[in-house]
This record gives sequence, C-alpha cells and structure tokens, in this order.
Amino acid sequence: VEIALQHVNPDSLDLYSTLQNHLSVSSFYSGDYETAIASCEKYIEFSSRNNNMRAAATAFNTLAACCKESDDLKSAIQFCEKAVEIVRQYCPDDTYLLAAYLGKLSEYQNLDKQVDEAIASINEAIAIDSTDGRTDMLALRLGQKGHIFYKQRKYDTAKMLYEQAIGEIDREKHRQSYI
Repeated sequence: VEIALQHVNPDSLDLYSTLQNHLSVSSFYSGDYETAIASCEKYIEFSSRNNNMRAAATAFNTLAACCKESDDLKSAIQFCEKAVEIVRQYCPDDTYLLAAYLGKLSEYQNLDKQVDEAIASINEAIAIDSTDGRTDMLALRLGQKGHIFYKQRKYDTAKMLYEQAIGEIDREKHRQSYI
C-alpha cells in the first residue's frame, strides 16, 4: 500500500483516500499505531475534501481504536464521539454504523470508568438494534451492557442482562429453524 501511495496522484481523491484507509487499517492490525494514525489523518482530510463523510467517520473510529490500544482513553472517546457525530449528521439512515460506533464508544467510556456515559451509549445502541431487528447485535450489546454492570459488581443486573442476551440468541435460533 505504501508503494502504491507513492505512485498515485493525490488529486485522485477516491483512490488516494482508499489507499490511505487500507494503510491505516493494516498498520493498526500490525500494531504500527503511529503509521495508522498518520494515515487516518490523511484519510480524514481526503474523505472530507471528497465529501465522503462516512469514510471520515470510519477514519475517526480507527483513530479511536489506535488511541485505545495506546492506552489514551480520553482521545479514544473524543475520536469515537466525532465518528458518532459525523454519522448522525451525514449518514442518519446508517443505523447499523451508528449502533456499532455507539457500542465502541460505550466500551471506551467503560474502560475509562465513565459508567453513566457508557450505559447511555450502549442503551442507545440497544434501542437502535432492537428497532432494526438485529437480534445478533442486540444480544452482543446486551452482553456488553451486562459487562458494565459486572465490572461494577452489580452481579444480579449483569446476570439478568446476560440472560436477556442468551434469550435473544435462542429466539433467533428458534426463528431460523422455521425459515
């Protein structure tokens, strides 16, 4: 990807920003957060110039993940909030993406001991997934909410949420057996 970036015309915004995205993601997964962050910043710049705000939100989400891996939870939260804000403003119909970013935001807030904020974020993601009928994601987020309460040593509430998550999975299995 780095070699391709050296030979592509930066004025070719679609190709250049796509390559920056690939570089940021592959750098993230290889643990090279410095390169991932630099590529994300370029990806945001070119995506914004190309008016591809969904791509910019994706880059902010990747930046948040890099910051989380670098133990900078405050920045992770700020970048993830920016991703959520962009999706709300520019991609309001992309509820799957909004719920996903709210789930990540809740995770970062929980790690940073912002429990009330983490619960609010995951509750919004749960509401979206419930409304959209995404049983698998709803189960995942109910389990994530259970984990928040588990970390707070509120075991009865955590247990209830884990049971709800399992119930959603069982309900989906039952529904699919009739299809």
